[in-house]
Amino acid sequence: MAIARRRSRSKRVVEDSLRVGDSELAATAADKYDLTMEQAAVIAEFEDYGDLDTTKELILTAVEKPTNFAVLAQRKRDDRAEAERLQQARR
Repeated sequence: MAIARRRSRSKRVVEDSLRVGDSELAATAADKYDLTMEQAAVIAEFEDYGDLDTTKELILTAVEKPTNFAVLAQRKRDDRAEAERLQQARR
C-alpha cells in the first residue's frame, strides 16, 4: 500500500486508520473512551456488518475489561461465521 510506504507505517496501521476514519461511531468511541486504533477498527468492522449490539458490547468491554477485548471480538467473528455457515447449509 503506497500510503504505508510513504508514511513508514505498516499496512495494518494504515488500513485500521482508514476504517476508523470511515466510521463516525468508531471514531467517536475512540475519542471519548481513549480506545486504541486497533480497538476502534474492530468496532468499525462490526458496525460495517450492521451489528450494533456487538459494537456496544465491544466498546463496553474496551472500557471496563480491555484485556478481554480481543477474545470477545474473535468470539463474535466466530459466531458470525457459524451463523453464515448454517444459513448456507439451509439453502
